[in-house]
Amino acid sequence: MRLLYTHILAKENGNSLIVRFAAVEGSFPGLVESRQIELVVYRRSQPQRVTLNGSLLASWVYEVPEKQLTIPLVCSLHQETIV
Repeated sequence: MRLLYTHILAKENGNSLIVRFAAVEGSFPGLVESRQIELVVYRRSQPQRVTLNGSLLASWVYEVPEKQLTIPLVCSLHQETIV
């Protein structure tokens, strides 16, 4: 059986939200090096900025009527990713 585990932690501090995707636990032959994630967060207001591992991220969308923030990500499986 091929199983991978990823711990995900979300923490809100005032107007900031930090989401951490830990490196995967587990492995199997042919495992790819990265994964695509679409992170969807419902927020009261549009964020001023979105960062990926400390760098500004340009490719995100905030939809006002739904109050929905959508962030497409490409993340390494073997390193922590912080949004």
